[in-house]
This record gives sequence, C-alpha cells and structure tokens, in this order.
Amino acid sequence: QHIIKDDDPRLNLLKQELLVENIFEIEVDNKISVTNEEILKSIIKSRKRVKITYLYSANYDMILQCQDSLLKGYDFHQLSEINYINNNIIIEETPYLLEGQITESFKDIIFELPPGIFSKIITKDFGYYIVKINDIVTESLSDAEIENFRSTHEKIIRNKKSNLLAKDFVDSYMSPKKIIIKSKSFKNLAENLFNIYKKFGMIPFDINSFRDDNFYGDWLNDTLIVHKDGIIKTNQILNYIKIRPIHFDNRDIDSFSSDLEKKLSILIRDYFLVMESHDNYDINYKNIINQRNLWKRKLIVDDYFNQLNVFPMNAIIRNNNETNRDYDNNIL
Repeated sequence: QHIIKDDDPRLNLLKQELLVENIFEIEVDNKISVTNEEILKSIIKSRKRVKITYLYSANYDMILQCQDSLLKGYDFHQLSEINYINNNIIIEETPYLLEGQITESFKDIIFELPPGIFSKIITKDFGYYIVKINDIVTESLSDAEIENFRSTHEKIIRNKKSNLLAKDFVDSYMSPKKIIIKSKSFKNLAENLFNIYKKFGMIPFDINSFRDDNFYGDWLNDTLIVHKDGIIKTNQILNYIKIRPIHFDNRDIDSFSSDLEKKLSILIRDYFLVMESHDNYDINYKNIINQRNLWKRKLIVDDYFNQLNVFPMNAIIRNNNETNRDYDNNIL
C-alpha cells in the first residue's frame, strides 16, 4: 500500500500556503466592505464612452515644450502646425471608448479629468503623454441592467480594495522588522543556487547528503538576513525555497540573480508570516488539517498511478467496466 509521510514536502508547502491564505483573509478580505453607492458608481462609469485627444512623445524635453505651449493657450491642433514640434510628437484623436477599452494605467487619470482640460504629463515606460477629454457620453441603464451588472462590479471593487489593503498590510507588517539582506551572502546564494539548478534542475531535498565543495560549504551557514529580532541563515531560506515549485530565469547568472532577488522578497514575507502565525493570529488549524488530509489522499492516488506510469483513466479502462465505476467513485 502506498503511503505519504506527514513530513512530505508537498504537505508542508500546502500547510504554509494555507496559513498565509488565512492570515490574508483575516488582515485583508474580512476588512473589505463595498457599498451600494460604490457599485452604482462603478457601473455608471463602465457605461461612459469618452472621446480623447492625446499627445505623445518619447522625448521628455519635447513633452515639456508642448506642456508649456498648452499652458500659454495653444490647443492640440495648433501644436500640430508647429514644425519643430510636429516632427517629434504624435497627436491623435480616438473614437468613443468604453472603460474596458482603455488601458488600466490610464483609466483613473482619464475618468477623473474634466472635459476640455489637459492632463499633467503622464509618464510611462514607453514615453510621455498629455491627454484631453473631448466628449463624454453616458449610456442610460434600466434597474434590471444595473442588477445584472451588480455582482461583476462588486467583485471588481473588492479586487481593487484587496490589492491596496494587501500592500498596506505587508508594508506595515514588514517595515518594523528592519530587514537587511547581506549582499555578500546573497551573492554566494545566487552563484551556488545557479550552479545547483544548472547541475540538478532543482534543489536536492537532502542538501546535507551532497558534499561537492563547488556547491556546498560554509555559505549554507551564512547570515543571509538580519532583522530587528535576530538573523536568518542561508540554509533556512534554502529549505524554504526547495519545497516550492519556483521557476527562476537561469539564462545566465545575472538574469538568475535578478529573478532571485525579486522572488526572495515574497519568500521572506511568507517566511515571517508562517513563523509568527501561531503567536499573532487566531488560525483555524482544524480546517487546515482537514484540507491537508484531503490533499494527502489525493497525493496518494496520484503517486500510485505515477508509479504505474499511466493516467488513472487508462488504468480504469483496462479493468472490468462495472468494477471500474465502483473504483472511480471511491477515488472521488
């Protein structure tokens, strides 16, 4: 009979993720409220159609000159007639656009801008914009249509609030810890971890069984993180990383280091959340244990069929049909 031990890395990962999920539910989800007024405003906003004129340039000095000309009373169409400007900018008018047709990063700016007023310079990765609303048309909605849209817009509002609250929570939770990542230790971690992935394609679960001096040595005991209440060594974070199915960009050491640095911040956040969950939160551990046990049974079935090197359905088809249906019900 196939069994899975309680310390199986997959079960440990599930427990940690459920703990973090519970904490975010307490700190974020349970604190979100959405009013009828907010929902109605979101629905009406989504039915607005706007016609926009925008000015674009990849050159910041040029966009500053355009802004100065607009402040002096010029309009977009007058700017397009000035040769030295016209050669370095794009000025275009859009058709009427619904909110869903506008790029997310422009929505808040556009829908808060009064018609006929030029925006401030909008900086994006690919250049600089100044926009103006030419016209706004709001489609009328019946009570029935509003009710049809209500559920969708409540989810949209909740999602936006959730993102903001989650960021605020993480900032307020992590900032007091005064976390510092030791640059020399991070460099050792990145270089050795890069070589490990190149050699094994993963982090071996039993690190101590490998004694290759090129990979393993004192760097495992480096102080990687210093925080207000103590230190975290490299091997502690490595044990935390290895049970997670994280894909790193391993084209070269620079790409790997950059990717590791980004993902390390999330790993450190979850490390502290899991470590401090028992003291700081009223976690429903009974529910976590139940979910863990359900997942354990699923893993036992999956591992069994993986050992057979066939998909479950293929194994079922080879047996008697009536028996198959009974066995299939037992699996589910």
